[in-house]
Amino acid sequence: MTVQFECEVEVDWGIDCAGLAREVAEKVLEMENCPYDASVNLVLTDNEEIKRVNTEFRNILAPTDVLSFPMIPFETPADYSVVEEDDSYFDLDTDELLLGDIMISAEKAAAQAQAEKIKTLSVTIKTKAGDGGRIFGSITSKDIADALKAQHKLTVDKKKIQLDSPIKQTGEMEVAMKLYPEVTTTLKVIIVAE
Repeated sequence: MTVQFECEVEVDWGIDCAGLAREVAEKVLEMENCPYDASVNLVLTDNEEIKRVNTEFRNILAPTDVLSFPMIPFETPADYSVVEEDDSYFDLDTDELLLGDIMISAEKAAAQAQAEKIKTLSVTIKTKAGDGGRIFGSITSKDIADALKAQHKLTVDKKKIQLDSPIKQTGEMEVAMKLYPEVTTTLKVIIVAE
């Protein structure tokens, strides 16, 4: 299995992206019972490039999260009989089946990964409160962003935290976050009296 991996953007994913891409591709081919060694090209790029390719090849004037350009015209998914009598689907040097190209929006992928992580977390904010849990002052989006950074080393712009109004009561609540267009999550926020 060959995965030609290219990252055109500077993002610190904290993982071996090329290794993960290979692992995922191998698992998918195993699940699809692919009888051949195969090759796929994977590019992590920015929305500008996704939009350019969308415009050029699909007449879509906007970015999408993923683009794929398969080399094989499958009539039925995973029916590899279509390639058995046509050598043009194989790399002449390696004899690997050429699956095609995949482009992924790094920006959206990063937001989706962050959303998955955040939904497993909680932050606790201590503040002065009176009888009945009424807070002296209030807890704002900035306070929540600061707590997320201090407690989990995650930076989220306070504008992405969707509070209808500042929090004025102790207790537990789920706070909505919109990290990217079409990428939302929630964070458990626990407000306790000092």
